[in-house]
Amino acid sequence: MWLASLLVLSSFACAKEEPISDLVDKVIDELNAQATIICDCHEQLGYASISECETAYGYIGPAQRRCVIEAYQQDESAARDYAECVTPLEQEYTACANMRLDCSDLTSLDPCGDDYQVGLDQCIQLPQSIVRDLEACFG
Repeated sequence: MWLASLLVLSSFACAKEEPISDLVDKVIDELNAQATIICDCHEQLGYASISECETAYGYIGPAQRRCVIEAYQQDESAARDYAECVTPLEQEYTACANMRLDCSDLTSLDPCGDDYQVGLDQCIQLPQSIVRDLEACFG
């Protein structure tokens, strides 16, 4: 009986697990928000327009979004571990950039990047197969 109860509880826990596509969407949303924030300074960065800047900073559109999600779906376990680690880091970077960015001093984002890197060093890295496919999404 105890084993049956444990299996039922396990199936409920698995059923509540967020799909990898939703986790990847959260990361992409943060990356796009960061590009938008940084591109508020497009003139200081040498771009003629916000859209030109966002393109250069890797704003991820619908086709690329699908490609990224498909890349992560190759190894959902590793991708989930990575996405669950990196999502709060991306959210913190977005908030930091939104608070700190000073277009007259682009080094104002350095502390945000430093904090991000410390956290990222603690995350599991993606398998090379996913990294290669991600590179293909933007190449």
